[in-house]
Amino acid sequence: MRLFALSARVIRTAFNLERYFLVSQARLLLLHLIARVLVDGATRLLRSTGYLVVVHTTHLLRSTKHIARLVVHHVHPPYPRLHTNGCGDFTLMAREHWFAVRGYPELEMFSFNLDSILCHMAHHSGVKERILPNPMRIYHIEHTSGWTPQTEFDMKERLKSLGIPMLHFPQFQSWATRMQKEKRPIVLNGENWGLGPEDLNEMRF
Repeated sequence: MRLFALSARVIRTAFNLERYFLVSQARLLLLHLIARVLVDGATRLLRSTGYLVVVHTTHLLRSTKHIARLVVHHVHPPYPRLHTNGCGDFTLMAREHWFAVRGYPELEMFSFNLDSILCHMAHHSGVKERILPNPMRIYHIEHTSGWTPQTEFDMKERLKSLGIPMLHFPQFQSWATRMQKEKRPIVLNGENWGLGPEDLNEMRF
């Protein structure tokens, strides 16, 4: 029983990675097929166990339905396909555009997916996305405190144990879809965003 539960978890993890990397449609369909094979195999091998086989095959069937939805959203997402893969590492906008969306969402949570939300906010405020081609590139230095494909599960478990909330992908999808439907950005910060109300001393050298 643990084998099939683990297999379903592996599939879900693979599609968590799909949210951040541009995976080909063919590979998504292949993983969908693998999930179906797991369901059929679980049914045949565990048929004699009665109720338990119903529970686990249902669990796997739900996984395949989830995968099917991801395939549809991957090909035809209900929001613009902006470049949001590590977009927070380098986001450049004019001053007036930053002020129009009031900067990154200052939500009291772990800074995860907030950079992607900013890109959609900027898009729906009229900013045109431009991806700089080679050789104009930057390199991200990997660090253990943030997200990596290898540490995603541990990171989420650590945040959960510390009681630190984060913006999960379904919530990102909901906000991105809402902005697309309403054709306007969701501005999450108030007028005093950033250090607006603070009186900072200026020093000139």
